[in-house]
Amino acid sequence: TLPFNLATMLLFLASANMSRVNVPLSPELPDYDASAEYSTKISASDFFLGTIRGIGQVFLADNVISGVLILVGIAACSRISALSAYLGSTLGAAMALATGVPSELVAVGMYGFNASLSVTAMLMFYTPSVGAIVLALLSGIMTVVGQQGLETMLQPLGI
Repeated sequence: TLPFNLATMLLFLASANMSRVNVPLSPELPDYDASAEYSTKISASDFFLGTIRGIGQVFLADNVISGVLILVGIAACSRISALSAYLGSTLGAAMALATGVPSELVAVGMYGFNASLSVTAMLMFYTPSVGAIVLALLSGIMTVVGQQGLETMLQPLGI
């Protein structure tokens, strides 16, 4: 998917200079107000449901039942992959909250899906070891940091 993502990003960036291409983007700098009012507090049940939704968000399904079904499907093939998918989603949600992301985004799983994929990939493709676990945890953390950076980079374009 990397070539698709790069081509799409290139098109969006280039469209700002194309007078005959109508792309509904607003290329203006957002107001980065650090005192913006949003809550970073989340209940335990919302956090748990957000981690399950994060697994569902891998397939664009913002639904707890979808997340559970996907997790059960992964577990049918590999319990280790299912555990790593859930732990990755949990790590992503926890990292997002630790960095001050609005709790609503965590509750709908927006910071669980990428970390879930990263941690699962690290534990699936590397031989199980302490090093693989450390690498998986670092990839989950860096995925959230990368997602926040990409979000900031694309915000002026209205994406």
